[in-house]
Amino acid sequence: MNHHRLFYRRFLTLMLCVLIAACSMPGMAFATTAPAGAGIGAYARTQGLSENIVNAPGVITKIGQLSEIDAVLADGISSTVLIDYRLIKTAEAAGQLLDKVANKLLVIFVIETPAEAQELATFINDKGYTDTHVASTDPATVKAFRSIATVARGSWIVSDSVTAENAAGIVATAHANQALNVIVPQGTDKAVVEKIQKRLITVFTVSDDTTAGNHKAITSGATGIVTANPAKLKTDASIYPAGTQVRRPFMIAHRGQSSTGPENTLVAYKEAFESGADGYEVDVYITKDGEVILLHDDYFARTTDILTTTKLTDEEVAATGKTRDKITPADLTLEQIKRLDAGSWDKVPAGHQGEPVPTLRELLTYMKGNLAAQDVVLVCELKDKNMAVVDPTVKIIEEMGMQDQVVFISFNDNQTVYVKDTYPRYPVGGLNTILKDPAKWEMWPITDWPNIMNKIQNYTLPMNSTYNPYLKGLDGELINECSIRGMSVWPWTINASADIKQFSDWGATGITTNFTQNVAEAVMGITAKAEGAGNSYTFTGEALRNNRTAAPLSYELVVLEGAEFVERIDGMGVTLKTVTVADKARAASAPRVSLALKALSPGVEAGSAHTLFSQPVVLAAPTVVEPAPVTPDPATPADPATPEPTQPGPANPGTPSDTTNPGTDADKGADKSADTTQDKASGGLPVTGDNYGLVVALIVALVGGAALIGAAAIVLKRKKGTLNAHARTHGER
Repeated sequence: MNHHRLFYRRFLTLMLCVLIAACSMPGMAFATTAPAGAGIGAYARTQGLSENIVNAPGVITKIGQLSEIDAVLADGISSTVLIDYRLIKTAEAAGQLLDKVANKLLVIFVIETPAEAQELATFINDKGYTDTHVASTDPATVKAFRSIATVARGSWIVSDSVTAENAAGIVATAHANQALNVIVPQGTDKAVVEKIQKRLITVFTVSDDTTAGNHKAITSGATGIVTANPAKLKTDASIYPAGTQVRRPFMIAHRGQSSTGPENTLVAYKEAFESGADGYEVDVYITKDGEVILLHDDYFARTTDILTTTKLTDEEVAATGKTRDKITPADLTLEQIKRLDAGSWDKVPAGHQGEPVPTLRELLTYMKGNLAAQDVVLVCELKDKNMAVVDPTVKIIEEMGMQDQVVFISFNDNQTVYVKDTYPRYPVGGLNTILKDPAKWEMWPITDWPNIMNKIQNYTLPMNSTYNPYLKGLDGELINECSIRGMSVWPWTINASADIKQFSDWGATGITTNFTQNVAEAVMGITAKAEGAGNSYTFTGEALRNNRTAAPLSYELVVLEGAEFVERIDGMGVTLKTVTVADKARAASAPRVSLALKALSPGVEAGSAHTLFSQPVVLAAPTVVEPAPVTPDPATPADPATPEPTQPGPANPGTPSDTTNPGTDADKGADKSADTTQDKASGGLPVTGDNYGLVVALIVALVGGAALIGAAAIVLKRKKGTLNAHARTHGER
């Protein structure tokens, strides 16, 4: 029997070795040399796509298997890796990945079910992992994750096309589900990206990894680009010269254009619009009779004539129990407040006397009638410390049908949380600056990394808020780190032209200023249009200043791809070559030429010019089908009087079309996909790089199991024979 035991031991040892080897193959386990827990408390430093692009987008590399991680770590391009959580399989394996890339790379886990959200969020919370991010095509799954992991970031992957018509609804859905970032499909237009960004949502965009697709993504103004080919994206970005600007900051008029008009009055907001403000910052208070008015201070004394006017009688003042300099909005009715003059105090330029204190309803009426087409957003600061100001403010906004045009900001975190909990569709921004020493107003420097990022995330993310700090608490590196993570930054209050340029170059999403007129002439973007057909097209460019007037710029046509199909460029005209193809099928996928307009913008002050690019325009090179060659029939003598019948012949092997077959790779991919689908439909397991080891292990286990059963049967048979013989022997005795 000893030889049987030896056989079993050797067989089981072999089986164990095979299983261990199989489990070490791709998809079965994640090998990491990093110590367990290395990702806890880690914050990676990131980089933009190109140093030549002002506040360049980050590169988010999508991978299909874990074995690609090392290549992404080494590429020197990617700031983030996007990976399907189901590929990793367990929260513990996700922790191993975070440990491996700690302080080197950001990770976005794609999750698709509330169960996955709960598992991963609970693990991240329990272990203490920081600087984490998830994304999902289901916004409710993002909310399920963020409800547990409140200091993690969340992105909604928008599957449908995003347009100007549905952008506001997408913003509302994202905010309601605690996603401060959306990932929009390939080709989403720049104007749509801006509409979303204005409403406190950062935008990542997907590229299809074509040259035109990459340039569409780069010039969209998104803060991140999802790609499967970061090297090609980097190569395509090399055409942009130093100082290229692809994303502009939004100009927020602080209390209106308060440098030229009385703050928080209708005239100040009208002047701000004429200068090109993208948003109106207003301060709201509630009156004694429940109306909502615009006022910055707790008291009327600084910005109205309440100290001297006789229109508010001494008896009315006495009834408040206060002196005139201490009267607040809650002490007076709207009718009494309307008697005050907000346009004649000493800091206001002449010519505004008699300007009344406006109500929120009056400003919204003006905006609805005049500004809706220009997409001016109301940035509503809940200045009144009384929580009772929130509900009537929201009620007025919704009665006016302006809920898609309003975002809320506040220094009072309780108000911010209340808005987010009670009215979750509304964007919110926290105004408090993260200070190292509040008593000394000492900021955290970027060199104190990662404390500053830890503080910002712990302040903003639990409230689902943007970061809206005082200007002295920021620099370009910190803004870049926030933007690439999908966290927008809106500093206040920036007035000097040089400072506005600086924060624009640093990548601030929005700039709050009293001097919107200082940037009225700045050009922040250009658009291109091509008209024509066949071989000949003429381009026109449009550049609008911030004040919405046309800027006469000089344009240059730039070929992004397909230069070999361009006959010539003459000024703003382009002539394409006619391409001969071998058959009609290839004519349907004609070579394309991508072009863009390039111009130099004067910037916000002398010497601050930027290079601007339009989004690409794609033209199809005209094609003709090559005539089929005439081939004589060898079985029939040629008859000079009878035309020889023709038949399709092989394409000319010397033409480029013979060496390429458009769609071949896609066809192979489709075949592979179909095979995989068939395997799944029949209950089989498709053999891929991620489960090859599992398949091998299962096959070996089945074969080994069968052998083991067979061996056991033989042993039992022999054992039975031995026992029978033994019984007979004893029976004979």
